[in-house]
Amino acid sequence: MRRPIDGHGGSRRITKEALIFPRYHQLDAVRKIVAAARQEGAGRNYLIQHSAGSGKTNSISWLSHRLASLHDAGDKKLFAA
Repeated sequence: MRRPIDGHGGSRRITKEALIFPRYHQLDAVRKIVAAARQEGAGRNYLIQHSAGSGKTNSISWLSHRLASLHDAGDKKLFAA
């Protein structure tokens, strides 16, 4: 398989990206947990139940992304690294 030529004597790598949108149950779960964390603060345990093939990995990824940038009313990060 030949790579496309970059015009400068080399080749370039083509990467494909896909934008993944959450399904309703995933978006609903993420929104509810973010709202609870905003209200109750850090240090709580939550359980998200998904069936097989329902997108657990994506739900966890979206939730961690949202929680990493979550701030309280005083603009202080709730989950500091």
